[in-house]
Amino acid sequence: MPRQAEHDAVFAGTVVPAGSTVFCMIGAANRDPGAFTDPDTFDIHRADLGTARSFTAAAEHLSFGSGLHQCVGTAFARAEIETVAAMLLPLLDEVRYSPGFRYREAGLYTRGPLSLSLDFTPVR
Repeated sequence: MPRQAEHDAVFAGTVVPAGSTVFCMIGAANRDPGAFTDPDTFDIHRADLGTARSFTAAAEHLSFGSGLHQCVGTAFARAEIETVAAMLLPLLDEVRYSPGFRYREAGLYTRGPLSLSLDFTPVR
């Protein structure tokens, strides 16, 4: 995601002059170990995400943006997740990674799991 620096800025001791084109790698979003515990580990029970605010402008992560730049699909994504979770989770017990499964991600601008192999005990 190319952007142009409006003013001189310093990042990690490097000066980015005004007018320079910079590339924001959104695939690195939410990976700051100063903000998130063990940021490279997939954990749906992550306590530092603030799930009550995850799909609002008060979110503590960068997944859907906020304000003028908020993703237009945010509300739809939330509805999809809530609907599927409400239907599926009550039917699953003891959800765990399948034996030998190794979580891996791919993507340059957006990142996501290559696969998510899970085992579970059906409730019914």
